[in-house]
Amino acid sequence: MHLNRFISSFDFSNAHGLLEIKDAGTIRQITRVLRLGAGDSVILGDGNGREFVAEIKKIDRQKIYLLLRKESGTEIKESRTVTLYSAILKRENFELVVQKATEIGVTEIVPVLTERTVKKRVRTDRLADIAREASEQSGRRFIPKIREPIPFSQALDEIEKGDIAILYDPSGALLPGDMPMTPKRIRIFIGPEDGWSEKEKTEARAKNCICARLGTRTLRAETAAIVGLYLIMHSFEDENPVE
Repeated sequence: MHLNRFISSFDFSNAHGLLEIKDAGTIRQITRVLRLGAGDSVILGDGNGREFVAEIKKIDRQKIYLLLRKESGTEIKESRTVTLYSAILKRENFELVVQKATEIGVTEIVPVLTERTVKKRVRTDRLADIAREASEQSGRRFIPKIREPIPFSQALDEIEKGDIAILYDPSGALLPGDMPMTPKRIRIFIGPEDGWSEKEKTEARAKNCICARLGTRTLRAETAAIVGLYLIMHSFEDENPVE
């Protein structure tokens, strides 16, 4: 039987007792959207790898009380991280990137300010909600971290020795076949709608970024983010999956 999943900062310290849900959004989803009631079971995750099957025992206006029945599994976060640095796009396009990047398995998402970035601000709280909902829907046990926007130069400064850093650009070459197969960190850079400036591409190469293209077509920024992230993560999937 399919059980609905909910991810939040649930406290599982009392692993076989009652758990209270006070979050208004989760309460509304359980009671008004899904119309669940006492006796129904759900899966609760803490966003850090632990999940429990829980039974709804009581619902009132401000709280839901659930009995934790059994732990459905625990996952340890992989040591390798995958960070998506994406230029800030139009709201709906950037939200799509966050949603799909979460489903693919990214570890964290960093909004980036570039020379040609038009939109300068994002609502990280809303993006975090989108990432949480995408994790619930896709079966992920870890929610990617949504960071505050940073300048492109600062993003490049985060590249460390041993990382694989890829800047996707239509003028780049095909991805090389001799990349190290066990990197601790993978960093993916996606530019704005109008592309990277020549200065930014030069700065990226100076930081040992691989400038690569995604086939022969010019893709929209949100499409490039999704496709580029999937391709590079899929290439390492068989040997050492991210999640």
